[in-house]
Amino acid sequence: MASVEERLAALETRLGLVETARTSMDEDQRGLLAQSQATGHLIQALSITQSEHTGEFRKVHAKLDKLAAGQETVIGLLNELIRRDDDGRIDEDGVSE
Repeated sequence: MASVEERLAALETRLGLVETARTSMDEDQRGLLAQSQATGHLIQALSITQSEHTGEFRKVHAKLDKLAAGQETVIGLLNELIRRDDDGRIDEDGVSE
């Protein structure tokens, strides 16, 4: 049977290993927490950026809709000018014949 001193030395050795493992686990947990927080910040930033881009896209889309409506107006006016021409033709210079 081992002496008290040998048993105490073995327990101290095990305690040292347990403390080392616990310290390592605490460091790992802090690292994971930091990564989790960084990921949360990135997701939040992405959400803000996406919202801003969506707003800008909507503005551009609205402008394109206005331009398309303006083109339709111009086309309608040109068609009306063509219809008013007696024979329906316009010469090469863009002047009615």
